Amino acid sequence: MKYRVFFCDYCEDKILESKDARKSSLEEILHSMDCVLHMPRNFFGIIDEENNTLQFMVNEDKTILLDIPIESKGGSYLGVYRLEDCMLIVKEAGEIPYLIERFSLEFQSWG
Repeated sequence: MKYRVFFCDYCEDKILESKDARKSSLEEILHSMDCVLHMPRNFFGIIDEENNTLQFMVNEDKTILLDIPIESKGGSYLGVYRLEDCMLIVKEAGEIPYLIERFSLEFQSWG
């Protein structure tokens, strides 16, 4: 499967917006996650071939919010994990929608 990534790294003052997401291999994604997801509010997103998005944002306590936005439902499926767990999820995930069931993520409405 092919992926595109976007991110915001406040420590390095680097931003790549989702509209400008770049193609990345799984190895590049895992390396970038490990570089970006350390400072609170930093985030990293992955877009698959079906335009499904998987996002990660570092919380103040350094845990990471996993977020799968579903525009048609007006909300996101969410979970909180450690960086190591997030990287393992991405490494073994396959298709993004499959993660919702596999990890029993909770739905939260945007409204």
